[in-house]
Amino acid sequence: MLSTRMAGRFDIRDPDEALGAAASGRTADLYLIAADIRGRGDGLRLLSELRSRQGSRDAGFVIAIAPEREELASIALDLGAGDVLSDTLGGTSGAQAAVVSLQRLLSRKSKSDQRRAEVQRHMVWAMTDPLTGLSNRRHALPKLAEIARNAMISKHGFCVLAIDLDHFKSVNDQHGHNAGDAVLVEVAQRLRNTVGGVGLVARMGGEEFLCALSDCDADCGLRMAEELRRAVQSKPVALPGLSGGGEIRVTASVGLATVPSGGDGWPDQIAQLAMERADRALLSAKATGRNRVVSAPFEQAA
Repeated sequence: MLSTRMAGRFDIRDPDEALGAAASGRTADLYLIAADIRGRGDGLRLLSELRSRQGSRDAGFVIAIAPEREELASIALDLGAGDVLSDTLGGTSGAQAAVVSLQRLLSRKSKSDQRRAEVQRHMVWAMTDPLTGLSNRRHALPKLAEIARNAMISKHGFCVLAIDLDHFKSVNDQHGHNAGDAVLVEVAQRLRNTVGGVGLVARMGGEEFLCALSDCDADCGLRMAEELRRAVQSKPVALPGLSGGGEIRVTASVGLATVPSGGDGWPDQIAQLAMERADRALLSAKATGRNRVVSAPFEQAA
C-alpha cells in the first residue's frame, strides 16, 4: 500500500536484521515498526535499541499498533516515536493518511539533518585555522589537556613541541604577505605529513605551531622534533606568482618538553606547564642559533 503511494525504497526486516544493518552503517531514513512483532511489546524494545545507537538514532520512527493495544501509543511516543499508526495503516482507504504522516516525518528528518550538518560545519570552522587547515589554539588547548588526562590514566608520558619559523618576518617584509601565507600553508602540510595520525598538530598563531604526542618519552619526542625540523627545511617553498614567484628556504626552531608517566596534578595544569616548558626551550633554541631542537625535560620545570 505504501510503495504505490510514495517514492522510496522499502525493505522489510526482522529485528535482528534491522539492528545488524544499523550496526554496519546501513540505516534507514525512517523505521515503521510493529509494536508487537513476535511478542508483546518487542517492537518498542527494537525502537529503544535503534534510538540508542549512533548510526540510527537520528532516523524517523513510527510505531504501528493494533486497535486493541492503544495503551502502547503513549509509551511509543515517550520512547521517541514521531507518530503512531494503526497496524493496518487504515486499510486501502486510509493508506494515504499514513503516507502523509510518513512524508511529514521524512521532511522533518531532512531538515534536522541539514541543521545538524550546519552545526557540524560551524564547529569545524571554530576549531580550524582557516589558512592552514590545522587545529587552531581554541581546539588545541582542550585537546592537549585531554592528552594529559589520558596519559595520567594510562601511566604513559607525553611530549609537547613548540615550533617557530626562523626569520619569518623577513619573508613578509621582502616578499609580501601572500608569500608568508604560502610558506605557512606549505610548512603546515609538512608538519601534518610528518606527524601523521599519531599526534596533534596545531597553528597557535602567526608562525607558531604546536605538536603533542601521547605515549611518547623523551627519546621519542626528540626523534619527532628532529624529523619535524628536517621536514621544514627539506626543500625550498615555492612562492606564488603575485609575490614574484621563485623559491625560498625556510627553517624552524623547536622546543621540546617531556611529561613523564606517573605525574600528579590536574590535566589542565599539567598541559599548561608542558606548554610553558616547551616555549622556554624554544626561546633557548632561538637564542643559541635557530634551526635546532632544544629539549627541556618536564622534571626540570617543576
